[in-house]
Amino acid sequence: MEQKPFRGLRLLIAAFLGVAALFMIGNMVIMREPLTFSVLWHWVFIIGFLAISFINLRAKSFVGTAIGLSGFAICLTSLIVMAL
Repeated sequence: MEQKPFRGLRLLIAAFLGVAALFMIGNMVIMREPLTFSVLWHWVFIIGFLAISFINLRAKSFVGTAIGLSGFAICLTSLIVMAL
């Protein structure tokens, strides 16, 4: 039987991803520099990250959900910074 890493490690990885995303979002807002790809690609990535989030949420995967939500937040913030 395959064992998954213990719950604490998964929560630690998810928390690290969240902190990294918040750092990137804060830096993006302070510097007023969005990501360097077009609006179309922002929407493609937003849809992709939302799909990843929902798939991993159903599978109850903390790390996968954290990856999806972090990517979604970064792309959405980039769109907002681009609009300003």
